[in-house]
Amino acid sequence: KLSQDAVIDSLQLYSPISIGGKKALRRSAVLFFHKRPETIFPQARSIFVSGYTGDPIFHAEQINGSLVYQFKTLIEKIRRSLEKLSFISKSGTRQEIENICLSIIRELVSNAVTHRDYELTSTIKITLKSDMIEIQSPGKFPAGTSWETFLESPSPISRPVDAAIAKYSSSLLLSEGIG
Repeated sequence: KLSQDAVIDSLQLYSPISIGGKKALRRSAVLFFHKRPETIFPQARSIFVSGYTGDPIFHAEQINGSLVYQFKTLIEKIRRSLEKLSFISKSGTRQEIENICLSIIRELVSNAVTHRDYELTSTIKITLKSDMIEIQSPGKFPAGTSWETFLESPSPISRPVDAAIAKYSSSLLLSEGIG
């Protein structure tokens, strides 16, 4: 039977840099596996806004917790807030679908969580309006890239800020069937 330390080491959750001679967890391990990572990294939270912030009535909610929890919570809040479109199918039955495809939403939110720069102090902010969804994720394009680079590339480009976060994201979100 492996010790907790050996398991953490085998999963590469420890940083290669020790602090005061002691092993320290990688930032990515804290962000994904700590129940309250925002207590260590205050910027590790998201904000969900429903409505126009310039209007007298809108709803804003801060989402704390592990990155997997934030991802799941954001997706669920968006899903519950999306307007439904109704139509009559070819079989004559009434059908309802979301006005924005949930698989696209999951991909956008996954990218915002995975590719954000967790060294910056701002947060992920998702604003759902009646006519659009806006996703803000702290960070910038990697050096030498732009929107045009991503749009014109014949194959997908992925250059995460933190490779370990990308690894955990793809493993954990896909294993949960939510990525």
